[in-house]
Amino acid sequence: MGIRFCPPNTINELFNKEDLTLEDTRPSTSEAAVCASGDELGAAYYACKHNFNKQCDTPVMIAFEAALDRVAVDGRDFLYSVFQMGHGGLAKSFLEYAFGEAVIKYAEKAWSIDD
Repeated sequence: MGIRFCPPNTINELFNKEDLTLEDTRPSTSEAAVCASGDELGAAYYACKHNFNKQCDTPVMIAFEAALDRVAVDGRDFLYSVFQMGHGGLAKSFLEYAFGEAVIKYAEKAWSIDD
């Protein structure tokens, strides 16, 4: 599955769609993308532990800047789980700290739906 960059109006349409499906949120084609961590600690984990093995034994970290309108968050490490199984009273303050205030409206919508 590739990363899809959604203009703000598309994100709002998806957020407000009553019958949102996986097909709406998962693109049929992949776009070229670079995977990166948001901070040095996360990058160090992937460089020195997660991707470190006999064949890949030289950790490399590269710093770069990217325009915010070209950034997508891959939620598989944490975000999707806390949306699906998280509890607002316990997770809300951490989500806001980790992802910013804007993520709260998405979390609250996810937590308000049983399915």
